[in-house]
Parts: sequence; structure tokens; C-alpha cells
Amino acid sequence: GGMVVVVADDPGPISSQTEQDTRTFGMFAKVPVFDPSSVADAYAMVQDAFELSEREHTPVILRPTTRVDHGYESIEVIDPEEWHETHPEGFVKDSSRWVIFPRLSTANHALIEERNERLSRELSAYAGNLLEPGVGSCAKLGVATQGASLGYVRDRLAERADGSCPRLLRVATPFPFPEEL
Repeated sequence: GGMVVVVADDPGPISSQTEQDTRTFGMFAKVPVFDPSSVADAYAMVQDAFELSEREHTPVILRPTTRVDHGYESIEVIDPEEWHETHPEGFVKDSSRWVIFPRLSTANHALIEERNERLSRELSAYAGNLLEPGVGSCAKLGVATQGASLGYVRDRLAERADGSCPRLLRVATPFPFPEEL
């Protein structure tokens, strides 16, 4: 089975006492982070996060923020006939993976670094990571954005009087960062 940790971050803060940014924790823990920009993104990314977690045998963080958490949107729900049930076997003792001896932790650390480099390349082709073309005189400029900030950036770009806008790089997986894209 897989493990997806959903953390409702509150940049700002808007509806809590503190500001949180789990992307940093994902980098420190060296686990993949998905950052949805809408309710539909979050729905799709939960599935993608579980698939990645199960395939790579690693926890994955899903980081919706206040704008997504408090939003609503019509979405296409996956046909229940396409659902698949899993039967986790629970914790399986594996001393080569879970016992922290210096020799083993050094070897496992190298494997994690190699995995994250590979995932960076793989996530460059992930549908949520997208480089949109620019329009008009600003087409040579670019803005990189992610999560709920994508909506704010699009709103501001739509207000441009001349209709020109820079290229937009949407980063749905801030860690590992999609470097090739």
C-alpha cells in the first residue's frame, strides 16, 4: 500500500494562528510533494500521489492550501468500476530499510537521493507541471508559480490592458522540482 499525508497549509495566515509551508518539510524529509491549485487538481493528485507512493514505497505529501481547502468545484468522479481495493499487509520487518545503523543509513540515503533525481526527471513530464506559451510583447518573459498562487497570477495577468502576458510555468510538484521542464 501507499501512504499520502494530506497537510492543509495556510499561507498568510488566513484561517489559523500560524503560517505553514509543508513544501520545506518535504524537501527536508526528501519525500515528494504535490501542490494542487484547485479542487479538481486535488482530486486528481490524490490518485497520482497514491500511485507514486505505492510504486516508490515512500510517503508522499499532498499540500492543498486555504484557497483549495475552502473551495468547491464540479469534478468528474472516477467510475467506481475502475476503483481498485488494496489490502495492506501492515508493517513488515525489514532491517535493511528500517534499522538505522550508519552503514545502512548511508546506503539508504544514497538510494533516496538517486530516486529523487529520477523523480525530478519523471515529474518534468507530469501533466500537472505545465509550461504555457506567452502572448504578445511579454512572450519572452516567464512566471513560475504553483498551488493556489496560480489563480492569483492568472487573475493579475487577465487584467493586462494590452492582452500580452508572459509564459507561465505551473509547478504542481515542488519537490522533487521538475528541473528538465
